This record gives sequence, C-alpha cells and structure tokens, in this order.
Amino acid sequence: MPTTSYRPFPARSSFALRAFPICLALVLTSASEACRAQSLFHDFHNGNTEIKQVQPTWMTPLVMTTPLLGQFVRGEFVRQRMPGGDSQWNIGNGKGPSILLSNRVEVDMAIPNYVVHGANTGTDGVGDFCFTTRYRLFSGNQQHGNYIVTAVANQTWATGLAKNGAPSWTRGITLAGGKAFGRFAVLSTIGTTIPAASSLATLGRPVAFNTAFEMHVTPKLWAQVESDSTFFYGGTHDGKKQSYVTPGLFLAPMRPWDAQSKSYLLLGVGMQIATTQYHASDHNLVIDTKIYF
Repeated sequence: MPTTSYRPFPARSSFALRAFPICLALVLTSASEACRAQSLFHDFHNGNTEIKQVQPTWMTPLVMTTPLLGQFVRGEFVRQRMPGGDSQWNIGNGKGPSILLSNRVEVDMAIPNYVVHGANTGTDGVGDFCFTTRYRLFSGNQQHGNYIVTAVANQTWATGLAKNGAPSWTRGITLAGGKAFGRFAVLSTIGTTIPAASSLATLGRPVAFNTAFEMHVTPKLWAQVESDSTFFYGGTHDGKKQSYVTPGLFLAPMRPWDAQSKSYLLLGVGMQIATTQYHASDHNLVIDTKIYF
C-alpha cells in the first residue's frame, strides 16, 4: 500500500518563538505612538502656560487687534444700532479658534459670522471667512519690561451671502504693540486693508489707528477704554473718518470645570459709541467670550 507523505506543523513552542518578536515589535510601536501622541497633546495643552512666560498677561481688547498670542476659541455677539434706530445682530463677529504653532507664531481661523437684520433692510446670512497669522517680534513678561510688539497679517475671502460680507477678497497688515505700567496697560495698533483691484474704487485703502487703556481693578476684574479710528483713502468714503470709543469690563479667569484645569473662560462686555458724524452704526453692544485651552 502506498504511503502518503506529509509535512508536520511546527511545534507550538517553535511557532511561539517566531511570533513573539513580531508581537513585541507591535506592542512597542503602539506604546511609542501612544507616548508620542501624549507628548504632543501635553505640549499643545501647555501652550498658554509657556507663552505667558515671554509676554504680558493683560486682556485682549474688545474691538482692536491684540498684540498678545494665545490658544483659545473666541466668539462674539454684537448688537449694532443702524442708521434709523433699528438694530441688527452680528453672531460670531468673525471670530473662531486660535492655535499656537510656536511661542512666536499664532494662526486664527475666523469662522464666518451670521447677520440677523431684524427690522433693517437686508437678508439674513453668513459673512466672510478670514485667516490671520500673528508673529511676535519681541516681548518681555512682567519681570522683563512687560511689553510686546507683534506683526499681524490676514487674508479675507468674500464668502458672505446676501451682501453680508465684502464684495471681494481683502488683505490686511497691522503692527500691534503694548506696554504695561503696574496695574495699567496701553495698547496701540496701526494697519491698512488692501482690497482686490476690482473693489479698489469702492473700498479704497482704509487705515486704522487704535489705542486701548486697561486697568487691572481686582484679581478677577479688568476695565478698558478703547479708541478706534478708521481713515478712508480712496473709494466711496474717501476723505471720511469714523471713530468709536468703547468702554468695557472683563471678568477673568473663571474655571467652570475642574479647579485644577488649565482651561478657563473669559467674559467681556462693552459699548461701542460713535464719536464722529460719519459712522456705519452706533451704540453697539459687544459681548465677548474666550475659552483658553
């Protein structure tokens, strides 16, 4: 009778010895990736702690561009009183998440706002999308001069619907700085907006000059008075000037979660009051919220 030849399976011990290095490599790789992810999250979450060591710690003004860098999600609710007395709401006001790429660079993504016209003429809808980059040129914390100077560049795309945004894309460049003197701080910015060539005849090249004065009243309370002026060069508003004064208060920081959490909430409220005859709106209520993480 013919016999059937066969190859026996490897012994279990031999199979285990061969599989062990592969399993060990997979476990070590997974552990390495987990440690790396944990390290990245740790570095990301510590961004605000580290940036405070190289810059001042005053509040972000309600209206003007801030020279301070930070990592947070910001949202605003603005009630604007339009010519004629009717009010409209600007929900979001072009704010959104801000992320630290390093202790010198911050990027902001302005989520399109939503405009509710109420009794005013117009159709409710979303506004424009904007991307901003901030570069900290030089600064010092409270023990090293308490000052900062930052360059800010932004690009806005005309994504607004129903005429709730700009007619074309625009680019802006701003130089922002500030200096603290004890419980007081002075901040100032100067910048310009350059529209696409197709909208130059309409928008012109406005120049904004803004100044804010802040006072640390109590450990939880800050007060500000802000002056914002825009000078119009070219366009349909050529030669005009629009100015506002914005008194406001900030309540900070609040930790509605774990008391030991590095995340915290800031609240600000103010009233933007027109001080020139020409103005797009007046007595604008500004409610500002920021969650640092």
